[in-house]
Amino acid sequence: MALGLGGSSKWNGNPLTGGGITGVRRFNSKSQEARVLLAEILTKHNIPIPITLPDISTKDKAQQYINLPMDDLRIEKKKFFEEVVPEWIKEANERESKFQEKRIKISES
Repeated sequence: MALGLGGSSKWNGNPLTGGGITGVRRFNSKSQEARVLLAEILTKHNIPIPITLPDISTKDKAQQYINLPMDDLRIEKKKFFEEVVPEWIKEANERESKFQEKRIKISES
């Protein structure tokens, strides 16, 4: 996927090559705003455009792109729920068993 911008009546010239802005910026989405801001930064630092961006259109693709070890994380999560959470529940039950019961009546207005 190459970085690029859709047409907009608010742009006077091409922002990727230093064109000016007329009027107020209006974006259809956060991603469009991010693309414009990125284009401005790249232009400011003389980085040639278009640049190739990774395909992170899905959660799986994004996780693969950043080399997130999902299998290891799933194992850690399972271990956490099997070992840590039961301890937390046990401690909470012990702590709460020492609470004095208080009943508060809330009236409806």
